[in-house]
Amino acid sequence: MDTDLHRGLLWRVLFTILMVLCACSPVKKVAHAPAAVAHDATRAGGEMVLNVTVSADANQNSPIPVDLALVSDKGLLKTLAQMPVADWFAKRSQLQADHAKQLAVKSWEWVPGQAVGPIPVKVAPAVDGAVIFAEYPSPTAKAVLVNNPRQTLTVAALADHIEVHPPK
Repeated sequence: MDTDLHRGLLWRVLFTILMVLCACSPVKKVAHAPAAVAHDATRAGGEMVLNVTVSADANQNSPIPVDLALVSDKGLLKTLAQMPVADWFAKRSQLQADHAKQLAVKSWEWVPGQAVGPIPVKVAPAVDGAVIFAEYPSPTAKAVLVNNPRQTLTVAALADHIEVHPPK
């Protein structure tokens, strides 16, 4: 009988130790798969590639500040496309602050004769279009509207303006 008592006690002690060990062992958290997200193929993210050439006599032989505004609001896109280039550069910081969620800006400064090479730019799915601004001293310098921001464009910085062409 003494043996049965010891055996029962031994089982209880082993069971208690086993329970303590199981309770203290690290538990791996199971990552849950994210819920399916509706995906509109017409608004897929993508990439814009700018194939840039800068003329040796561009901008009166001065560096050319260039901004690419990626816009996720059609009203804002229309406003920016009509904005004089000088106004864009004067108001850019305020516009970015006022439209932080609808406006992403990429900026460069190109030097006359510079070999720039292709510039890949990631385009978020929400982007409706883009506007390219090049700061030339001419008061008639115009921004270039890009209706399809998910394509390769040829950008030529010329003597007194910038030209942008879609692929041929």
